[in-house]
Amino acid sequence: MAENKKTEWTQFGGQHMFAESMRQAMSNGAQLDSTIKLIQNIPTFAVKCLKCEKYHLFSNLLKGCKNCSSTDYRIGGMPTQISIVCGRCGTELLGSVKCDCGCVNPLNVDTMNQPKKAGMCFVATAACGDPFAPEVITLSAFRDEVLLRSRMGRLFVRLYYAVSPPIAAVISRSKVLQCIAMAVLVQPVARVATGLRLRNRGVRARGR
Repeated sequence: MAENKKTEWTQFGGQHMFAESMRQAMSNGAQLDSTIKLIQNIPTFAVKCLKCEKYHLFSNLLKGCKNCSSTDYRIGGMPTQISIVCGRCGTELLGSVKCDCGCVNPLNVDTMNQPKKAGMCFVATAACGDPFAPEVITLSAFRDEVLLRSRMGRLFVRLYYAVSPPIAAVISRSKVLQCIAMAVLVQPVARVATGLRLRNRGVRARGR
């Protein structure tokens, strides 16, 4: 299960460096390596909800420009209020993200994050074909917030890492197996994990 900790959702070395990268990206003709990397990786960004801390992946939100169908994205606005615009026609594509909890999250250096590939959930990643798929993120959060907090949970995680790589390798080579694994295993387990995480948060909140 991929980790969902701060160390795996980076802002290019911290908020100030991320803000500087944003400023460079918004400057005409900026060709710094960090800026080029930032623009190329826009689809891997995520916005973290300020209220419930859920991550909303840009890969699910950006489906091409509504005006010209281009998937060439650029950064617009300013570090305190960022927008994702079409690199071809300049149409604004994303300026805020409304979460399921009702919170409207602006795009800025406080909410925008970029995931790092580390500690992947082998089976879920193989089934989804995307290490940053919502199901992978959900399962990783479940591991960190629930399983790793108990002795039995830690034992389960160790067992999972011991047996899952060869299973994931088989799944990743077959579209049919990917579909079956998603429908029968990954999606149902992700739904259960979401419920258990919410319940676990409630228990911890009452215990404070």
